[in-house]
Amino acid sequence: MFDSIHWHTMQGLEAAMDGCQIGDQVSVTPAPDQAFGEHREELVFEAVRDNLLC
Repeated sequence: MFDSIHWHTMQGLEAAMDGCQIGDQVSVTPAPDQAFGEHREELVFEAVRDNLLC
């Protein structure tokens, strides 16, 4: 059983997994409003590699 209480999941993924059993395979292509939302160009930025924590 997938416990979404302890994980942040996409609504579309949760809906696709509803009723699945261990070992089931599911292919999901959620709509943007059921995933991470519509693309918002104003939120896109370029990250400098040296500033990333690795």
